[in-house]
Amino acid sequence: MLNRITKTNLISFWRVIFTYQIAIHHLYNRYAVPNFWMIGVEFFFIVSGYLLAEKAEKTNYSAYEYTALRIKRLFPEYVAAFLLCSFAIRYSVLWNSTNNWNIGFYKDWFLLYGYKELLMIHYWPWGGDYKNMANIPTWYISVMLFCGLILYSLYRINKKLLCEVIIPLLIMFFYTISFKKYGNFTEDEYLCEVLSLKMIRGFTEMGIGILLHELSKKVEIKSKTLYGIVGFIALSIVCILSMHNGGYYNYIYTILIAIGVFCSFNYEIVNGNRVISMFSALSYSIYLNHNFVRLYVIPVLFDRLNSKVILLYLLIITMFAFAMHTLILSLGKVIRLFVKIGND
Repeated sequence: MLNRITKTNLISFWRVIFTYQIAIHHLYNRYAVPNFWMIGVEFFFIVSGYLLAEKAEKTNYSAYEYTALRIKRLFPEYVAAFLLCSFAIRYSVLWNSTNNWNIGFYKDWFLLYGYKELLMIHYWPWGGDYKNMANIPTWYISVMLFCGLILYSLYRINKKLLCEVIIPLLIMFFYTISFKKYGNFTEDEYLCEVLSLKMIRGFTEMGIGILLHELSKKVEIKSKTLYGIVGFIALSIVCILSMHNGGYYNYIYTILIAIGVFCSFNYEIVNGNRVISMFSALSYSIYLNHNFVRLYVIPVLFDRLNSKVILLYLLIITMFAFAMHTLILSLGKVIRLFVKIGND
């Protein structure tokens, strides 16, 4: 991982920061410590939309080819984390001797809920229920894939209609109805039988990312250093203030995230980027696997949360993610070797 990327932009740095921010937020929730760091997912939705538009500009993939490539890249580590969480945590007696696990109970759960999560479709239009998920944070991946499929297709069919009509209407609808009805847009609510607030959130914020990409093509960048400074300040404000202020403030934070993402994509890091690239490559594994550590490792060892526990938690999830990432890469190499031998 250290040698595979020679240069990157500021987004890679913030991808790492927001991944750890989400992991800390979930740890706080496990200890019932009040915090409002639910805003981190907004960064990833907006970045996903930006990269979607960039991919559509540079390739001739159809929407299904694009989505298939994303699944191919995401699925190996995803399924490993799913199996770990579903067998070794939620429905086993690993840490809880009073949990009478049996194969029949697991079979019922899998046929009702688990298979959808395994296939990454647990938050698609038929709706999702985080209480029945093995690896709760993966709702984001499910929403991102579905929204990406639709938005990529619309981008290829009629980019002007998407950017000038559909996305602005989504922004107006989503933020207006969430503000008036909930005072927040991070709730796990359903507006109707087949449409969750999280799904509209994904569409809207990935749409914002698409608009930012289109804007970057039209704006002449005279001072990349200034962009780097502005982006760093905007996203730093979000990380610091969102820990203590949520709800209505999240709407302001989303504007700052959009500014920060736009600037960060247009500021290239040259020095020290190898370490950033390494952690950026690990961020997906950290996101997938931190749920195991925060639910069934740290709470078993520590009754109370403090700064030392948080630092130990970050160290453990980093090491664990590295081990899982390396394991999946190694298994992939072995499988490809056997396939090559079989073909020969």
